[in-house]
Amino acid sequence: MGLRDSNPLNLYPFFCVRFDWAATRRLSWESALRDCAERLASLQSFSSKAEQQVAVDAVEWSGIQEPVWIGMRFLGDRWLWVDGSALQFEAWDGNEKERLCPAHKVCGALSAAGLWENRDCAEELFFICD
Repeated sequence: MGLRDSNPLNLYPFFCVRFDWAATRRLSWESALRDCAERLASLQSFSSKAEQQVAVDAVEWSGIQEPVWIGMRFLGDRWLWVDGSALQFEAWDGNEKERLCPAHKVCGALSAAGLWENRDCAEELFFICD
């Protein structure tokens, strides 16, 4: 299933993504997770780079020029989405040592450049809910 342009042989994937912005305030990762839950949502997760790009574009469009919380957390020995699913792809900022052994920076954020960062969960950032 997908969208076609004027050439019926060109099939483009289609997906719908809804973002519930809480850009009027910054919260810690845990508080952002609770805030999303109160909206019957969760912190945003991504199953593809295309889906993530939609979020990057929306963050840019909103005028936010700093990282935002997403639904990624380091648990045990790996990074997972808040629903417990494994990462389907990776878009890290390049600091491999810090992300493989994150110490206190065990919560995931999406940078303005569209890369993942591990950050201290107590930091107060804007966030996106799905």
